[in-house]
Amino acid sequence: MTKITDQPTYWYYDPENRAAPVRQLPWGTADQCNLSAPFQTQEAAELSRQAAHLAAQPQAWARAEEARRINAANGWGLGFELSHIPRYLALIHSEITEAACEAEPAKINHELGDVIVRALDLAHLTDPQATRLWFADPLNQSAVGTWGRNHPQHLWPTGALLYLHTITSRALEAYRKTEDDGRLRHNVVTELKTLVAYVVACMRVVQVDADPEAIVGKILAANATRGHRHGGRRA
Repeated sequence: MTKITDQPTYWYYDPENRAAPVRQLPWGTADQCNLSAPFQTQEAAELSRQAAHLAAQPQAWARAEEARRINAANGWGLGFELSHIPRYLALIHSEITEAACEAEPAKINHELGDVIVRALDLAHLTDPQATRLWFADPLNQSAVGTWGRNHPQHLWPTGALLYLHTITSRALEAYRKTEDDGRLRHNVVTELKTLVAYVVACMRVVQVDADPEAIVGKILAANATRGHRHGGRRA
């Protein structure tokens, strides 16, 4: 008798839903599901899925432009002047404090997402060209790098939240102590980039599988449906 062998299986990911986990399926069935090319190992499929997922994400500056467009439509930030920067930084401090007041990981990361939205909006208001330069990577790649002893995995929660306040205060110091307007814009946007990167790192400490890009996307989508800019009528 001829022995019937099991149909070989391979690993695939869904190109239309790159955030979904990879799947193991028999050879041939993937073609019917419009899945990726087959991979012999789960690790290879996962690496390819992650690369495709990152490649499909918008650059952070595009999110900054989206935040500015939504906020402008809701009447926020019109007639912006450099002298308004301290007010915007105060609101970032407020969002960090709101994150500190939450206990559930998902709610903490939502508030941290608000920090990112405000930082991106302020960066775009301060210097759109510098924002395109400094925020060229997708948000989910913003935390790449080393933070040394200040890494949020060592400091979370109290120390990491304090460090977020510190970075925000550095942006204020850049505003206060830089006389040349062009240099001021550059320095403030640079600190805001550092702030966003550190927020992303914090979000991944709060939730290992956190997707900062998705969180910010949901916040912006919600803000776009509101009758007035998010965060209250005064600020």
